[in-house]
This record gives sequence, structure tokens and C-alpha cells, in this order.
Amino acid sequence: MSRDGGKQWKDVSSLQGADAMGWAQTPDAVLVGGHPGLFRSTDGGATFTKVTGAGAVADAHALGGSGKTLYVGSPESGLIASTDGGRTWKVRNAQAGRSMMGSILVDPTDPAKLIAPDMSKGLVSSSDGGRTWKSLGGPMGAMAAAWNPKDTQQIIAAGMNGAELSTDG
Repeated sequence: MSRDGGKQWKDVSSLQGADAMGWAQTPDAVLVGGHPGLFRSTDGGATFTKVTGAGAVADAHALGGSGKTLYVGSPESGLIASTDGGRTWKVRNAQAGRSMMGSILVDPTDPAKLIAPDMSKGLVSSSDGGRTWKSLGGPMGAMAAAWNPKDTQQIIAAGMNGAELSTDG
């Protein structure tokens, strides 16, 4: 963790032993996912507690959010979602999300529009908050994606063998 723009770094002791694979932020919390599960911080990342109850997952491979809406892709649970900043969770699609990796992109103007890197399908997208998904293609073994915040039709995806750019979403 750094509070000075990356000049100095400090270990976050409450994440010791965690293999962080993705993160998401809400107005009042930071979430980190990976092995072993999902962790939540309400103090700017100084300390984290493991999410238990309905949001508890053994592995959280992909995370994303906008406002208080959060999404987690998990190999055992599929895609789960929270609309209250990560306090409660519901399964949105038990099959989707199992091979997602890294960040789930959430359109800043429409939190139901999602794009995620998928290890077996390249990029996948949803226009209904993760209930249904379609393949967009892109690099196989996709592990990262980003879009231009001023034009969400411009997307770059990185996978095991390089990166690819789409200008038509």
C-alpha cells in the first residue's frame, strides 16, 4: 500500500498469504480478490477482512464495480453481484465468471454493461448486469482488459500471446 503516490510501499498485513488477482472500489470500500477468497477494506486499504456469508468464495479471480454495484467472477460460484457496496451478494449467473480473470470492466454510464477477460473465450460482454454473456473474441487466455473511459467502444485486451485492440466494442 502507498499513500504517497508510490514513492514508498508498505505490506498490508491483513492480506498476508493472499494471492491477489483483482480489485474493485466503491465509494466506501476497497475489495481484493484472489486466493483464498474475497477481502474487504473500509479504511482505505490499511486493513482487510475476509468476506463471509453469501459473498464468501474460495477463489475470486475477477472483480469490477461502479458506485455501489460490484461483480466477482469465481471458478466455483460463477458471477456474483452486490448492489450495496459488497455487504450482500447474489449469484447472477452460476456458469459465467468461472474462467474470468483480472478486472471486470463496468461502464461508468451504465453499470449493467460489463466486459471481462475470459481465459477460454477472449473477452466476454454483458448488457444486463451479468445475467447473460456473449463472446467478443480477442486474445485467448485473456487476463486483462481496459477501455477508453471517454469511448467505451475502444477496448484493449491482453492475453498469454500479446494484446489486441478493438475500436468497435
